[in-house]
Amino acid sequence: GGWIMAILPALMPVIKSVDVTSTEALVIPVPSGYEILFLEWHDVYGDQTSVQNLLMTLVSGDNGYDNSLQTMGAVSSTSNDSNSIQLGSFGDTTGQQRYDSGQVVIFNRASQEKVVLGTEAFYRGDSEDSTANHIEGKDRDTTDPITTITITAQTGNMVSGRIILRGLRTDKAPRLGSPDIMQFIGSHEVSGTEASVTFPTIPTGYGMLMLFFHGLEGDTTGNENTKLTFNGDTDNNYDRALQQYGSASSTAYGSAYAGIAIMGDSDDRELFTSGFMTIFNRAGQEKVVIGSSNYFSQTNMAGTIHDFAASHVLCKWRNTATEINTLTLTPTADNWDAGKVWLIGVRI
Repeated sequence: GGWIMAILPALMPVIKSVDVTSTEALVIPVPSGYEILFLEWHDVYGDQTSVQNLLMTLVSGDNGYDNSLQTMGAVSSTSNDSNSIQLGSFGDTTGQQRYDSGQVVIFNRASQEKVVLGTEAFYRGDSEDSTANHIEGKDRDTTDPITTITITAQTGNMVSGRIILRGLRTDKAPRLGSPDIMQFIGSHEVSGTEASVTFPTIPTGYGMLMLFFHGLEGDTTGNENTKLTFNGDTDNNYDRALQQYGSASSTAYGSAYAGIAIMGDSDDRELFTSGFMTIFNRAGQEKVVIGSSNYFSQTNMAGTIHDFAASHVLCKWRNTATEINTLTLTPTADNWDAGKVWLIGVRI
């Protein structure tokens, strides 16, 4: 999932950038109006010869978080009722020689649980060996938006590194037709029962599209897929792989859609899905979709309540004749009944 952030540092507004110098806790104020936040950290290390965990808190106090940090070859494994979300781990430059870097997307809608998705990696200065992990977390608060983000070392102090917070504020984002490289195409919040979410008019010239979704759920009992289609094409022109971490990609060829997430209904399974995708949109090439998605249940009907099931996504649309001019999300059965979707265009 970390690839999506590669283009963001130059294009998303910076809320705060801090060069860490011997601190146990870093508190970052978050202004109002940011529905999506992007947190990055680079080469953070500490002052302990043993491993130090890098922790984050948002709105809730103790026991208000659910968290999973697992290697890329392992499925999500959730710690419930946690006091924080673990972002990574580090150590000092002479003992552990463990440097940690990473990036997460934080969905910040006031009335919804705050979902965190991303990746991190640490390397050892003595051996140069690297280990990468996928991160899933959430703050259970559904009352308030995030006003501060606190980053702490579980033991000891952070003594060096850089931490950057960026944000997407859709009411002030560059709009269609502006000269900006990154432009806000639009967003849609599901209201009542809707059969699909469609962005009907995507102008030409976007070499890349960025799709974000938070808290999507349907009204069918049981699990169902989140289908992504382009330009109204529902013929068998898609190849798709949606696999949980810990499993290699397994492609379904000649499908009628690109499958990007799993979710369920609000009366039975209550599976809420969130995710982010990069869509490569060159006219003369097949359109490739790469991303991550994650669902959790708010009942015990689909496993343990609050536990995460994160997946890596790889799909493509075989069309090489045109750019994408419409984008549609639909459930595999019946309708949407909650969630929000954002679409951003990048002129590259």
